[in-house]
Amino acid sequence: MRRRRWHDHSHVCAFTLVEVLLALTITGLVGLAVVTMLSAASYGATSRAGMRDLLVVSRTTSARLGVCIRTAVEVVSVDAGGEYIVLWVQDTNEDSTRQYDELQLIERNTVANELRSYATTSDATAFTTAAAFRTTALASFTAQTWATGITDIEFKQIAASGEQGPLVTWRLTAARDDVSDVASGAAAVRNTTPEP
Repeated sequence: MRRRRWHDHSHVCAFTLVEVLLALTITGLVGLAVVTMLSAASYGATSRAGMRDLLVVSRTTSARLGVCIRTAVEVVSVDAGGEYIVLWVQDTNEDSTRQYDELQLIERNTVANELRSYATTSDATAFTTAAAFRTTALASFTAQTWATGITDIEFKQIAASGEQGPLVTWRLTAARDDVSDVASGAAAVRNTTPEP
């Protein structure tokens, strides 16, 4: 005996092509809105973190410059263009004469946008001029990178008065990802009196 199969087509629901396309469009727009919101939130968080890192770099570098200048024996030279500074860090052999192994050059490397310090312990050449010392330091001394992303720096020396040593000011600009920060500072060598 054969059984008959009955199909009831009266309850079949189908979507038309227009309804399917409309549903896909709405889903796509909602997805795009979600992606845009998440992207904006991510950019904001990244931007805040980048700015925070930039502030740390500029402030820490400025503080380090202040410590170096205050603890130096003497500010030997500040470049007329403000690009570098030479410090007499210590009188190692206590002969009151500056030698290369007692000096420090602080300068921004314009190619790498880094603030670098140059010093040595093995060159006892007697100091003659800041330009000669700088040439030797750049060519022969080991550089220590203090900060990256330093796009500009300017040193100035203000003449001393009375019992105060010469005041050195600086202004440095640090930049990353189209954001920049400027830090300024000033310091004088402690416990020194200007030459008559």
